[in-house]
Amino acid sequence: MPDSSTISVDLLNQSRSPLDTSTASSSSFLPPDPLRNTLDLPSFSDRSSFTSDSFTQALSPVPINSFTSGYFTVGNTGQVGIDYLFDGGGYEGELGIFSLSGLEQFDPGSNAFIQEVVRRILSGSTLGHLVIDDHTDAARFTDAAGWEGNFNAGDYLGVKTVAMNPGDTFGVALLPNGSFQQIAGRSDLYSDMRPLFSLATANPNREFQFGQIADVTGKGSTFVLEDLRLDGTSDRDYNDVIFQVRGAIGVAASLDSMIAKDWRGSDFGQALLSYISPYDAPATTQPIDYHFPQGNQPLIGIIDTGFAANNPDIDYSRITLGRDYVDGDINPLLNAGEGNEHGTHILGIIGATQNNGTGIDGINDQAPLWLGRAIGSGKWAESLVEFVNQALESNQPNAVVNLSLDLTQRNPDGSVTTRYEFTPAERAALEYARQSGVLIVAAAGNDGGVMSVLGQASQEFDNILTVGGADGMNRADYSSYGYGLDILAAGGTSQNGILSTVADGVGTLAGTSVATAHVTGAISQIWAANPNLSYRQVIELAKLTATDLSNPNWDAETGAGLLNIAAATELAKVTQPQDHEPPASMVPETWTGEGKVNPIERAVGPFNYPIRNESFSGTVRTQYWSEFAV
Repeated sequence: MPDSSTISVDLLNQSRSPLDTSTASSSSFLPPDPLRNTLDLPSFSDRSSFTSDSFTQALSPVPINSFTSGYFTVGNTGQVGIDYLFDGGGYEGELGIFSLSGLEQFDPGSNAFIQEVVRRILSGSTLGHLVIDDHTDAARFTDAAGWEGNFNAGDYLGVKTVAMNPGDTFGVALLPNGSFQQIAGRSDLYSDMRPLFSLATANPNREFQFGQIADVTGKGSTFVLEDLRLDGTSDRDYNDVIFQVRGAIGVAASLDSMIAKDWRGSDFGQALLSYISPYDAPATTQPIDYHFPQGNQPLIGIIDTGFAANNPDIDYSRITLGRDYVDGDINPLLNAGEGNEHGTHILGIIGATQNNGTGIDGINDQAPLWLGRAIGSGKWAESLVEFVNQALESNQPNAVVNLSLDLTQRNPDGSVTTRYEFTPAERAALEYARQSGVLIVAAAGNDGGVMSVLGQASQEFDNILTVGGADGMNRADYSSYGYGLDILAAGGTSQNGILSTVADGVGTLAGTSVATAHVTGAISQIWAANPNLSYRQVIELAKLTATDLSNPNWDAETGAGLLNIAAATELAKVTQPQDHEPPASMVPETWTGEGKVNPIERAVGPFNYPIRNESFSGTVRTQYWSEFAV
């Protein structure tokens, strides 16, 4: 997909008012040089310079001064994705895209033109596609608590990808009410049964209106259509159909210059802008300092290898201590030189104190913490039960626990291998957590292959969110994957580990343990934004707002995509709570490894990459996503 990070198309003059499209030269509406470079297209300065047959066929039939805005140019792959983001209109209609190639023979706005466009949309070919059916397709986001009612109906079907000719240009047609099939072949089209087109013409007498479609951010990727004609009864609130285009770049009026009632400053507007931001530009985003009320915060549990007793970046007054199942005592804190610092590193990412001039800034330094030491004891399930009991006794409204561990077994020959089956005690602990409403964030593992049974368990236990590690815009090579993988987060690499607390200072570590800690911290902020949400809603918000990486929609290697905490947290604020009744599950009395192997667990270690202590002064803020461009 072309990188649109350098593109800013704004059809305004220098006084920030709309250009007069009836007098502006055709060159005023051409994509800027960075856009042409991104799409690898020939120069537009001389139409006669098109020598490539494919470019000539795709681009030359429509005079450039016929359509001044509201058109799209297909990228090199020919794959165009349409993501239906929001439905803010009361109508139920359809949205289609259609190639502009060869349309110069029709009078724009005539019935012959409309019927040719309808034919192309219904063809499902490189000439056009039906991309949104509002009768049955739900949008990705809804805002029933905010600036619009909930007009969503049906199921959200994900990003729809269609094939167009590389380098071709296409327009968008919105039929406000009804279907394109209904109007095919008809000449008596009027009112809401007459399509509205994205295209704007240089001739002001045309019925194609400048501004019928608007660019939400000026980056050529996210657009909004008004479902009433601008020269008619439109309210210019520009929220009727919001959609994102991938694999193509659009040229349209700036929303800044057209909107009468700007929704972008609302919680929902901020969620939408945060969601689309990673697609528009490469970014290393720093954490937002959320300050949700203490009574809204969930209890955060961490079951790990142990935790430093005297790190200056940890506020120990927030911590409740669970048992140490490794040494068999009641204190999971470690003095210098004792045990494994894996747990200290995870603790820092989640909850290190912010803005104190030392170490790092954790993701949530407001929520209460509970620490249990169990990794290496074979008793992680007992520690989980202990945490659930603590959560039920606490005054916090919700609870989430971080399991940066992998399940293994010691075989009769002494070897240790990944385990693919729970013991009855482990299964009972997970079921107890589910019935108690406790959300579990689990690591996918660092084998680079099939996940252990804990990673795959999100397919069975709906309170588990399984996390893989990302290296920039890709799944990290070490990150295990497969069915059950839900989401990715920054995990670092052996060359570029993630900095966090270690002993009485800081150190770097990489792996899905690190990624899991990022997600646990994010989940705590999402839930604090709206503590009345069910654990299922919180999980779905994290997945719904994730940034697609190699492929649109869920896939076995990247799950729902890369964590986007800002979008998920803002969206949580306007999400209506829904009750969720956890399904019951039977717990077997035995398992196939009974008496044959010894079930144990290990920290999801960084492929034999040790924690590196770093000499450091100052503060580093934990990144919510890594630098990448989609």
